[in-house]
Amino acid sequence: MLAVRCGFHYHAIQVQNGSESKTDGKVQRTAGEIRAEIVSVNGLTKIGLPPSTLMPVAALGNLVDRLRAKSGSFPTVIFGAEAIGDAFRVDVEDLDPDALRAAPGALTPVAVPATQFWPVSMTFTRDRQLGQKPLFSVTAKIFNSGVLDRLTIDVGIVTVTADLKAVVRAGPDDDLLSWGWISPGYGVAAEQNGARRVKERKVVRSFLTF
Repeated sequence: MLAVRCGFHYHAIQVQNGSESKTDGKVQRTAGEIRAEIVSVNGLTKIGLPPSTLMPVAALGNLVDRLRAKSGSFPTVIFGAEAIGDAFRVDVEDLDPDALRAAPGALTPVAVPATQFWPVSMTFTRDRQLGQKPLFSVTAKIFNSGVLDRLTIDVGIVTVTADLKAVVRAGPDDDLLSWGWISPGYGVAAEQNGARRVKERKVVRSFLTF
């Protein structure tokens, strides 16, 4: 995915039961409105988004800034590009560190290039369906570099967990954070580039294992 000056452009590929589907989308702000155009196997979809909607890159940066400012519990609206192609209402809450799932005993601790971290809980609801039950909830340890650890995703019928496995610095000319989850036997299950800018102008790539 790529954030650009005129808006936000993204390309996603989903493979399910051997069948591949592609989605291309762009989000632009014009005259105080945010409009999204999404092209998928179902054709072209045009939607309007709430004025406060943040794109994924900005959303992660805003999350870290709010946590650093000790904002406590707060809501935010995020464009869920790959997940729903629409706006999520995300309710964020500080957690006690003991509330997070314990790290697996067999996993070697990973040194993370960050000076702060926060244990948080986040619930995700379709912004157009705020009266409905949240789609899923997430608890995680979030570092100020944008790296995640102790990730737990609860979708009701199933719970998925992932833990930080490695952090790798890339070239000296890059200034964006890249993170991904590694699913054993399947390689990179998800990866996002440009998740958050870091002061040292280097890429930090972290891998979590399910």
